[in-house]
Amino acid sequence: MKRLSFKMIIVSLVASLTLAGCGSQGSQSTAGTTNEKAKIEIKASHNDPESSPRHKGLQEFAKIVDEKSEGRIKVTIYPNGQLSNGNNQTMIEQLQTGTLQMATVSNLVFASFEKKFGALSLPFLFSDRQKAYDVVDGEVGKELLDTLQAKGIHGAGYWEGGFRQITNSKKAITAPEDLQGLKIRVPEIKMYLSLYKLLGATATPMAFGEVFSALEQKVIDGQENPLVTIDASKFQEIQKHVTVWDYSWDALIVGFNKKFWDELDSESRQIIEDAVKEAGTLERGLVAQGDIDLIDKLTKEGMTVTQLTPEQKQAFRDKVSDVYKEVESEYTKELIDKLVEAAK
Repeated sequence: MKRLSFKMIIVSLVASLTLAGCGSQGSQSTAGTTNEKAKIEIKASHNDPESSPRHKGLQEFAKIVDEKSEGRIKVTIYPNGQLSNGNNQTMIEQLQTGTLQMATVSNLVFASFEKKFGALSLPFLFSDRQKAYDVVDGEVGKELLDTLQAKGIHGAGYWEGGFRQITNSKKAITAPEDLQGLKIRVPEIKMYLSLYKLLGATATPMAFGEVFSALEQKVIDGQENPLVTIDASKFQEIQKHVTVWDYSWDALIVGFNKKFWDELDSESRQIIEDAVKEAGTLERGLVAQGDIDLIDKLTKEGMTVTQLTPEQKQAFRDKVSDVYKEVESEYTKELIDKLVEAAK
């Protein structure tokens, strides 16, 4: 009997030790999972070529997060709209669904999802790019980014698309009357329709992917975009004139899929936020320098470049001032007033 009891004690001890060992192994695995943060992979998309400031900004972003996370956060960049067939709206939808974790897209494209983003490009709102940076990096810019949460997107900050300039195949534009009768492609936004109507042009809304062929086939006379976009799209091959008038500014919104963002640990979020700002400084600098360099490049490639004086710009500004009133129903008077005040 004693021998049986002794055997039972031994069996119980072995079983207990086995269970304890199993429990200990599970705990280490959990601890390992908890303490050793998971690797993070980010698919980042944009619609520009590899030579663009946007792509170089994303390369810098990828480098920074890789270094600061010691290789834990990896970014794969997809330029030229590879994953969205060049369609920016599709890119935003992919960001919402989580097909993409990150994208950099113009505020004018985001205006299709939240109209108020179009207000950042109101005509002659910003006298220079530093004013634009101050506004989007400040309270008003943050308020706009916060509206994206309901759309399934976390807005992490603003980079720069650049000041929009106008090209055409007919003549140099130096005064409002020079636009009379010209067919100009504009973004599919009410503000631009109103603006070009006031200038006497025929505003033609059109998806960006259709612009080159429309210019080539003379369906339209001209278009307007930042110089970096004009050059990247090779519009100089089919347009003779470009007028530098800095009439409307483009922001690039750096967005992340909200579910992806919400599931990040605090350290990873901080690394990514810091990298967005740091890489954004580089990207903005490249856009600003590009505006200088591209004037020379486009001239050498055969375009007639007309740079407006402050007095010439004022004539256009006076002509389109009524646009601010016309778009109050879209952007709200409160937002427009805030932007105007912040841009002073």
